[in-house]
Amino acid sequence: GRGCVLDSPFNAKEIINKLKSAENTSAGPDRLCYNDWKCIPRAAQFLQALFNVCVHPRRVPPVWKKSTTILLPKKGDLSLPCNWRPIALSSTAYKLFTKCLAARLSSWCEQYSILSPCQKGFTPHDGILEHNFVLQQSLEQARLQRKELCIAWLDVTNAFGALPHSAIFEALTAAGTGEQFTDIIRDIYSDASTQILSGLSTTKPIGIKSGVKQGCPISGLLFNICVDPVIRSIQGNASGHRVLAFADDVCLLASSPAELQTMLDSVFTQFSALGLSLNAQKSHSFHFNGAPPAGTGNTNFTINSTSLHPIVEGDFHKFLGKPVGLNICPDYKTFKDLSQLAADVLGSSLAPWMIVDAMLSFVYP
Repeated sequence: GRGCVLDSPFNAKEIINKLKSAENTSAGPDRLCYNDWKCIPRAAQFLQALFNVCVHPRRVPPVWKKSTTILLPKKGDLSLPCNWRPIALSSTAYKLFTKCLAARLSSWCEQYSILSPCQKGFTPHDGILEHNFVLQQSLEQARLQRKELCIAWLDVTNAFGALPHSAIFEALTAAGTGEQFTDIIRDIYSDASTQILSGLSTTKPIGIKSGVKQGCPISGLLFNICVDPVIRSIQGNASGHRVLAFADDVCLLASSPAELQTMLDSVFTQFSALGLSLNAQKSHSFHFNGAPPAGTGNTNFTINSTSLHPIVEGDFHKFLGKPVGLNICPDYKTFKDLSQLAADVLGSSLAPWMIVDAMLSFVYP
């Protein structure tokens, strides 16, 4: 039978590995940085005992449930809360504990093929190249076989912050992680709070009532487990790729407009049941027809009766950093930046061999 996530106590080696790989970040409420832990003799043995004490009663210290949130400005009107990026600072002991939990959960997911292979976010393997390759190959095949290809890129509104806590616990139970693991996650989320640091003062504690915890090492995997049934139901038993997911970045592929619309309706219904909503206005569709003369159709696809933004010929949509479209117009801003960079390098006082090296490194990599 399938084993549980926490089938054995934590050992010192696990903790040493996590401590070694931890990059030093700002201190949380415990005012300790990772470097402080690295300087403490026998820190791994102490943390091992502490973590195993938490696992047995399935409880974590109340102080671990508290975090401090700092706000970093994004672009746009800074009087609007949506133009600030929250960064949560948690206790380093808590983050090391959840790093160990995440490593156990990740290897358990790998061992028992818990997550759909269509999901590449927060997995041990870099799936960005693979997803981009699949997308380009699908377009190439449609062109060669003179067939249709319909694609939708979905925007999930505040995906990580909107997920109800009940959905997390239900998903962990359904996946078979084991009562011990599920209860620890349940305790981590019960009475969790954060304080916003503003200037020299902090707000009163604000209860975290929904969403996976921001900045927590295990959050990405918890999100993946929650949405996995949706990913699997869309892919079904199809031999070809019907869905490419990278955490909350979801791309649907279909061989006809009717098929894509059915998939959109299904994702909308299933995400709604999870407590997640799709933003049609920020989602994009692309209808390619490989029959000569190959081109794009301005087909109307909808999410809950709202139209997606269609990608027409010459236009593109970036999926995982790579533009996708038909006869994409060159990005002249990029060319302008490159030519300026080349001019700066050529006009510098570098030695000739250094200029060649710089051109190869930065202008024509």
